[in-house]
Parts: sequence; structure tokens; C-alpha cells
Amino acid sequence: MMTALALSASSPGFDLIPATEQHASMLDRIAKEEVLGRLFYLSDKMTPGLDYDDRLQKRLKLSKNTIKKYVSIGRLKAAVVDGKIIVSEEAIRQFANPAYCVNSLPHLTGRVNLSQLTEVETKHLPPHAVQLAPEAELHRRAHEIVQEEPELADETRFVVQKELHRRTSKKKINA
Repeated sequence: MMTALALSASSPGFDLIPATEQHASMLDRIAKEEVLGRLFYLSDKMTPGLDYDDRLQKRLKLSKNTIKKYVSIGRLKAAVVDGKIIVSEEAIRQFANPAYCVNSLPHLTGRVNLSQLTEVETKHLPPHAVQLAPEAELHRRAHEIVQEEPELADETRFVVQKELHRRTSKKKINA
């Protein structure tokens, strides 16, 4: 038999009463909402007064740099407030869910796979070559890569977009 804490009208404080399935379901829902409402911060210090460790790198068991990379490519949903990366428990669960994992998704998903990104940046489009290539040549080479290895389409597109963004930003600074 399950039991639950309940306020008693006859005596002050809480009494232990038999829990119905409805009570148990309600308590489970409240606990789940509380856990899913937790926020985690990319920080070295735990926020005092919480009943859980809110450091993102402890929750994910990843380094700060790896977390930043996942956030920058959109693999881990996060909010950046005053320069601080904040991630919800729900986003962490999506990130950890194998069904959601980019490694299990087919190519052309709009998501970037880190191991494939590394392959593109080391084998096909190394940063020094990308920075020196004219824009037309960069697009031509990207097209070749996608024709040869279609599973690298998202990662190739990401590298090209990142370089074009860098060039646009550089022009704005120099202007």
C-alpha cells in the first residue's frame, strides 16, 4: 500500500494517509515538473540554496569547451543571458536521448554531427584553405564534397556558412 503526506484537519501538521492512484499520479506529475523546470549554468560555482548541482558541465559530464561547441552548432538547445549559457533539464534530456542524437539521424537533417564536422574540417575544408579561397571556389569545392559524400552535406554547409559569416563580420569591423 502506498502512503502520502497530507494536511490533517483534526490535528496540526501532516498525517500519513493511504495514497490513491490519483494522489500518486499527481505527486509524480509535480515531481516531474519540478525536475524538468531545473536550469543548469555553464559555471564553476554551484548556486547556493538549491537542492541540486546546477553546474552544466557536472550534469552532462562534459568539458566547458565541448558544451560551448554543442551549443554553437545547435546540438544542445541553450539560452545565452548576459554571456552565461543556460540550459533546461528538458533540453538536456533531448540532447541525451539516442532517438534525438545527431549520430542516428540521416544526412540532410539541418543538424551538424561533430565527428563528421571534424572530418570535413580536417580532410576536405581545412580552416587555412577555407580562409584563403575565393567565395566562388569555396562554393564549388563544397558542391564537390556533397556530390562525393552526401552524408557530409550539413557539415559542409556549416563550414561554408561559418566562413561567410566570418568574412561578413570582418568587413563590418574594417568598414
